[in-house]
Parts: sequence; structure tokens; C-alpha cells
Amino acid sequence: MNALHPTLFLVLALTAVIALPGCGAMQRHYEAGLILADIRAGEADSRWKRTRPAPERETVEYTGPTGVPRVADLYTPGDEVRSNLVLVHGFTEAGRRDPRLVQFAKTLSRAGFRVLAPEVETLTRMDVSPENIRDVVDAAHWLDARDDGEGVGVAAMSFSVATAVLAALEEDGRPHIGWIVGVGGYYDLVETLTYVTTGYFTEDGERRYQIPRVEGRWVVLLTQLDRVPDADDRRLLDRIARERLADPEAETGPLAERLSPPGRAVYALLTNRDPDRVPDLLAALPDGVRDEIKALNLANRDLSRLQAYLLLVHGRDDDVIPWTQSQALKQAAPRGQAELRLVTGLTHVDVDPGVVGAWRLLRAVNRLLLLRDDPPPTPSSANEP
Repeated sequence: MNALHPTLFLVLALTAVIALPGCGAMQRHYEAGLILADIRAGEADSRWKRTRPAPERETVEYTGPTGVPRVADLYTPGDEVRSNLVLVHGFTEAGRRDPRLVQFAKTLSRAGFRVLAPEVETLTRMDVSPENIRDVVDAAHWLDARDDGEGVGVAAMSFSVATAVLAALEEDGRPHIGWIVGVGGYYDLVETLTYVTTGYFTEDGERRYQIPRVEGRWVVLLTQLDRVPDADDRRLLDRIARERLADPEAETGPLAERLSPPGRAVYALLTNRDPDRVPDLLAALPDGVRDEIKALNLANRDLSRLQAYLLLVHGRDDDVIPWTQSQALKQAAPRGQAELRLVTGLTHVDVDPGVVGAWRLLRAVNRLLLLRDDPPPTPSSANEP
């Protein structure tokens, strides 16, 4: 058996002391500690795995309001189904079968969530697109129909958090998405791109600097390749991005010199280090890339229409999307409809907390379990007399 991380052992010991039989709130706290330990354990043994029946996984095919064929994995708890959750994978060629996502889905399903993990085809090829909004809407629509339309939750990470929020704003998404758990998401995509490329972000009206993850800029480039109009530019930019991901010091200048003006505009933004130049560099991008950024930018949307509750979790050490983005999203949401849990030891979506960070993560998981047990009313029921 693998040894339990000492920080999580301490958290579990504390929760075991206060988890009194018959007390729902204390029991949830204890469950949260076991879940947090299981997330860290991955495929390894854990108390959570030993004490909760394994879920059943099946592949399902469905269509949503758009009529587009979809495929997903459905994880059904081995005992009682207590809530429904759409789990959106991130950038991974393995898609819904990424081992990390599979383990996370099993962890949640052991907690009583019926989990639907849709295959988001564009994300398997490192392409974030407004099309992803329909992936989430269709998944929520199908899953909600299985349970008398009581509403479902959506869990998303990183750039997919905005996709989930946009899905909840859609006319045919609002009745089905009751709440969203977003880890490491953004609000203003322009400010996020400024940080990814230059390391500068704004906190309390002041410009701050933090070293961004070096891979971030090249991952962003890969997500926008399909919008670059020239095929030769797409091939060159793809090669540049993959060479720099493999070796951050790789010399790609000669490849960049072969780019056409639209391709060079994309390259110029991604290699820029001056935050004051970002607006002009964005304006010079090919139309397709600019349109994509505009469509996925929550700062361009009226969030007063948002009816889904937001549980936002963000690491203070995040070096891909700064925590101030989740703070801005919380502030833009209707009053009382969003909460933000800031934690240390959460580097974007990778977990390695200290004692304080583990305790805050524990409280965030506890809030997720509260949403499971006492979800906010869906928009349709909220408007009933």
C-alpha cells in the first residue's frame, strides 16, 4: 500500500475527529477528506476505493437539441445516485479516456455522482472552439433528461470553464445546468493572453508580474491553428509550437521567417513580452483568430443572465491563468451566485498542497458535496410561485 501524503494524513485525522455519526455536515467533511486523498492517490489504493463500491462505466451515444451525434462515458455509482454531473476533459489526445480524467470520474462517482464524460473532439486536437459550448449543452440536456429534469452540475478545468459558463448562458442550456464547478478558469481572455505571453496581470488595479509557465504560449498557439488562413502557415506554426514544447530554447527564428504576414502576426503575439503591445498585436491577428478570441471572452458577455451557481477554485500559484481571473468571474456573476476558493499548492490543475492548502481544498470539496446534497434550484423551478 502506498503511504499517505503526511499533509493529507493530518487533514484526514482532523476530519475523523470531528466526523460524528449521524451528523450530515460532519460526515460530508469526512467524505471530502477521503476524496481529496483519493484524488492524490490516482490509480493507487486508498481508503475511498476500499470503502465505496466501484462505479459502472458504459459508453453511451446520444444527440442533443442540435441533433449532432455525441459519444460519452457514463459512470454510474455502485449504490445510490445522489446527483448528476457533466465532466468536461481538457486538452488531451486521449479525450474522455485520459487516465487522469477516468480516475477523477470514478472518484466522483463513488461519492454518488452519476458522471457523464463527453468526448469533446476539438479538445483532443488542442483546439478550443465555440463549438465546445454545444458539446456541454447537449451533454447537460441528455443527462438531465434521465432524472426528471432536476438540473445537473458541470465540472470543468482551465480554458473549459468559460465554455461551461457560456453553455449555461445558452437558451437551451439554462434550464439544465444548475451549477458549475470551475478550476483554474478565466474571465477576460485578453488579459489571460497578456499573462500567458508576458507574465503581467492586474491585481487591485496594479500591474503585477509572475513568471508564466513557458509551455503556455505554445499550447495557446496550437489551439488557434485552425483559424490561421494559410495552410503553409499552419504547418510552420504547428512545427514551431511542437519544437518549443519539446525544447523551450529551440531556435525557431528561421521557421518564423518563412511565415506570411498573417502567420507572422500570430507568432509576434506569442513571442511578445511587452504587455503594452498586446492590444495592437491582437488587432493585427487574422480575422478568424480575432473572432475566436471574441467569442470565447466572458468579459464580452452579459453575465447578469447567468442562472447557474458558480463554485470557483483557483490556485494562488497558478502559472497558466492567474487567480485574479476567477476573482473577476466571481465579481461579474450575479450577486450571491458565485463563490471563490483560493488555495495554495494548486498549480493550475496539479495538486500538491501544504497543510493550509489542503485544508482549503478540503473545504472546496466539501462545498461540492453540499451541491450534491442540496443543489440550487434550476432556473425553471426557481421561477415557480
